[in-house]
Amino acid sequence: MILLKHLHSDDTPGQVGAGLALGAILGLTPLLNLHNVVVLILIIMLRVSFSGALLGWLIFTPLGFAFDPLFDALGHRLLLETPALNGVWTTLYNTPVVPLTNFNNTVVLGSLAVALALFLPLNALGRFGVRRYRTAVQAWVRSHQPPPPPAPAPGTAAVRRYPPPSRPVRRAGGAGGGIIRWKGTGPFLLFVGLLVGGWLLFADRLAKGAFESVGTAIVGAKVEVGSLHLDLSHGKVSIRGLVVASPDEPLKNLIEADELTADIGVAPLLEKKVVIDRLLANGLRFGTARQSDGRTAGPSDGIKAQVGEFVQRLDVPILQLAVGKVEVGQLDPNVLFTGREALALVARADSAQSAWNAAAGSLDVQAAGDSGVAMAGRLRNAKPTDIGLLADARRTLSQVRQARDRVEAVDRGVKSGIASLQAGAAELAAVRQRDYAIARRVLKVPSLDLPSMGAALFGPAAAARFQRALYWSRVAREYMPAGLLPQSAPGAGWVRRAGTSVRFPREHTLPGFLLRNAELSFILDAAGPAARQRRYAGRLMGLTSSPRLYGRPTTLFAEAPGVRVAAALDHVRPVPRDSGMGTAQGAALPGLDLPSLPLHLAPGQGTVTLSFALVGDSLRGRWSVHTDAARWLRDNGAAAGPAGQVLVERVITGVRILDISARLSGTFDRPSLSVSSNLDRAVGDQLRAVLADEIEAADRQIRARVDSLFETPVELANSRVTMLGGDVYTRVGAQRMRLADAQQQLEQRLRQLTGGILR
Repeated sequence: MILLKHLHSDDTPGQVGAGLALGAILGLTPLLNLHNVVVLILIIMLRVSFSGALLGWLIFTPLGFAFDPLFDALGHRLLLETPALNGVWTTLYNTPVVPLTNFNNTVVLGSLAVALALFLPLNALGRFGVRRYRTAVQAWVRSHQPPPPPAPAPGTAAVRRYPPPSRPVRRAGGAGGGIIRWKGTGPFLLFVGLLVGGWLLFADRLAKGAFESVGTAIVGAKVEVGSLHLDLSHGKVSIRGLVVASPDEPLKNLIEADELTADIGVAPLLEKKVVIDRLLANGLRFGTARQSDGRTAGPSDGIKAQVGEFVQRLDVPILQLAVGKVEVGQLDPNVLFTGREALALVARADSAQSAWNAAAGSLDVQAAGDSGVAMAGRLRNAKPTDIGLLADARRTLSQVRQARDRVEAVDRGVKSGIASLQAGAAELAAVRQRDYAIARRVLKVPSLDLPSMGAALFGPAAAARFQRALYWSRVAREYMPAGLLPQSAPGAGWVRRAGTSVRFPREHTLPGFLLRNAELSFILDAAGPAARQRRYAGRLMGLTSSPRLYGRPTTLFAEAPGVRVAAALDHVRPVPRDSGMGTAQGAALPGLDLPSLPLHLAPGQGTVTLSFALVGDSLRGRWSVHTDAARWLRDNGAAAGPAGQVLVERVITGVRILDISARLSGTFDRPSLSVSSNLDRAVGDQLRAVLADEIEAADRQIRARVDSLFETPVELANSRVTMLGGDVYTRVGAQRMRLADAQQQLEQRLRQLTGGILR
């Protein structure tokens, strides 16, 4: 019916074609974008066919959903794979109002490019179709319509009561002519009123949803807001009841805030940039409990996986005291290295032997040696005036020297290779020692080494602290990258395909997000009694999505009696530098569970210090705890352990003064963790007294098992290295001696004939 209605309407073919093309733009591109608002205004205010626009929207909307993958690929090619257009996109991205069109999204740009490319063809197609219909079909349709009812006779009551209204003749261009539909002013004002009313009714909800979704993606856990209010006329934003779940602990919140009040710049919003000049945060609380798991899946999962791999690389020994007898289970040879190193050494020896045999066989210096000896014999009866013979002797001497150089090169290669392989054979002993240590950890055999004891007792707790610091540093590098290259991120979650949104920063412009200054008011010991809760203040400055544009590092500082926190994220330079430290004195310290022991440490009040630095990929960190009021709580549900465990528990629970120190070093791929405490010696001495014999027996058993697994390949490797060279060394040595003798004879005779001059 819509099709027949607009085909039989008074709209011109040009109006129908323009309406169809504009409606196609609405259907092909995601609807909730600024450019579609402009298209709707054009449909209302220009003399185009409403029914044609509606028809175009209805036809092309399902096509837009169907071709979203194609639009995504086209937009990706234009935004990220066409460097020649980077300047255009950068200019548009930093031009007011234009970023509100979301042109920097791959789906939006790809669909808009296709819609604009089809605009003129669809316009022409609409005109052609309407003309063809009206010339070929419309006359036939009208001829088959029923005739209109006869007009009443003059003077009848019907004529007197209902006189026909006078209708002016409608011109081809519509009433009034021109391209502007002035009667559309009313619908236009109604449309603007709907937009303003929708903003007033739903702006707070939309901003709240956007804040929660973006925050959840960045943190990697749920971000919930009680209420959010926008007051753009005064440049104010207020947030109440902010709750950010912890990405590490399922039933804890990272932070809660009673109220956040921000002074926001209105003009940068036209460039889709958020600039907060001043932020007041009141009632911040950390580590509060929650009722449900706040962790979520999202863009931060990749960072979580990387940090998880980092923790797996830390060498934390096992403290195994759950049984009275130390038993050695089955050992998988695949986790050890001696066998692989031995077989690799055998392969190297065989390859070297083959290469040396080939090199020795290709020398072919027998002829040069024989020629040298023969020429020396001919020179015995020669005279200084035999110029030709002397010239031949010099050429022969040169050939002998070259042949000797080749032989000596092979000889040096053989000696160097033998030395390298012998060093490899010697390293097998060190590899075996490392396999002993690996086998102890795999089979969970306790160690009596004091450094290992400290790492076994408190290594997991220290690793957890450094893991959190590394996670937030990695998150900062992900969302605060250095440099000015285009930066891509997943697009917004529309009904249609999300695509990828690309940011194009430019020097001397505002970044996409900038928090200049934030004043923080936070509460410590929020979970404790009200009498122990203390309120402190801090300041956060220069938090931005483009540090290079802002030109200064992000800094955080908070200080109060007994508490000091400072952090700096310097992503301005090419090599990012992240550092932070915090110290709390007299604060309630979090508890710790000891591995393999049914004991929980309640440190009480004490001093804790954590420092962390990540420069490029180099790590440095330190975590220390001191308390004079340590309490040890035993799990009442745990069964009584063997005598050795009972004695160790007795030693630990008698300690009231506790000092723990952990240090992190190395790189992200090869980290190193060392932990020590005043419990190390006490627990180590107790283990020696109770479990020393069993541990030593288990250690001997492990060594014997490792030796038995690799006895054959190690013996094979040692024998191959011992037999290296062999015939090759003998052959090369004999050729070298023969050439040296021939060279000596020739040089001696030539000196005699030339009066000591040898060339």
